[in-house]
Amino acid sequence: MHKKIKEILSLVKKSRSFQINLNNKMLKKNFYVPIHLALGHEFVSSLVKVFFKKNDILILSHRNIHFTSIFSKKPEAYYSNFFKKKNVYKYSGSMNYFDPKCKEISYCSSILGNNFSIACGFGFKAKKGKNIVICNAGDGAIEEGTFYESIMLAKSLKLPIVYLIEDNDWSMSTKKSERRCKLNIKYLGKSLNVRHHFFPLKDIKKNISKYEEAIKYCREKNEPIILEFEVNTLGKVLDKISGKVNKYHHGKISIKDGLFDNNNIFKILNK
Repeated sequence: MHKKIKEILSLVKKSRSFQINLNNKMLKKNFYVPIHLALGHEFVSSLVKVFFKKNDILILSHRNIHFTSIFSKKPEAYYSNFFKKKNVYKYSGSMNYFDPKCKEISYCSSILGNNFSIACGFGFKAKKGKNIVICNAGDGAIEEGTFYESIMLAKSLKLPIVYLIEDNDWSMSTKKSERRCKLNIKYLGKSLNVRHHFFPLKDIKKNISKYEEAIKYCREKNEPIILEFEVNTLGKVLDKISGKVNKYHHGKISIKDGLFDNNNIFKILNK
């Protein structure tokens, strides 16, 4: 376990450093297209990386930099394409990231909830090769009908899909309580006889062994599972229309703000 913790911590630092550097360039308005940062989400992507096996499949949402900064060998080379207007459409044309040399990432969606359906298609490929599909999305995407529909399909067809949900309580500039009623994903999964695991923000060490056991079940049983991670998105930005401060996109943040020294993950993993 100690070896795994050390590896995860190293990946978290790598992703966070990369994002901070990009954020500083965004503040200088060096990018033509917006990039969704995921400061505070790095533990999730690092955990996936450590237990990722050859020919497993990653299906990502529009907020994917915590994954791309870890899985891509040269992420800075591809993100630099967003500097220039003429290259935007060649490289997806949105905050999405495309690295043709990164075989682990099969798809990145710019449409909310779109990747759930795509994951089902890749599920057939993974099933034949005895691998798994990891489909990542946020708490806003699960409000789309494709979430329930794809889980029902994956359960019916016995597809090895890990629905990896990051819950930071934000979608666009609203909190969950501002936009919808309470949604208990555990009971939603139970209605389809699909296993659900919740990963509290502070139980980082327990979450490592829990995640390992969950994906082992998915591999062996060819069954979809729902993994719900509590995350705290760092950085704030002022919404000029509403006047509210929210955690969408990026804000004025740097290493000096204590993003390494004061964040729980570094304290807990180093104990």
